[in-house]
Amino acid sequence: YGVPHGFACAITLEDVKNINSAKVEEITEIDKIFYNDFAGWMRNVTAGVKELKLTSFGIKKNAISKIADSSFTLGRMNNNPVELTKDQVKKILLNIL
Repeated sequence: YGVPHGFACAITLEDVKNINSAKVEEITEIDKIFYNDFAGWMRNVTAGVKELKLTSFGIKKNAISKIADSSFTLGRMNNNPVELTKDQVKKILLNIL
């Protein structure tokens, strides 16, 4: 879909951070750095650059299942502290659509 890696990470970071917070205690400390509003901080940082939504890259709802399916290749999910299901990934993607 042509989404640069950095933007793809930034777009998903808030939801993945929230999911991982149950397993990574340091996330609460990271939240404090961003005044407990990481999503707001990210919006401010990227204002005028690119909206952190999949639709900003031309991605439509009908692509979500395909993107979720392709997220489960070797090396993509095995380094996350929390095991994610395809349904969870779809939910994240729909949230950032």
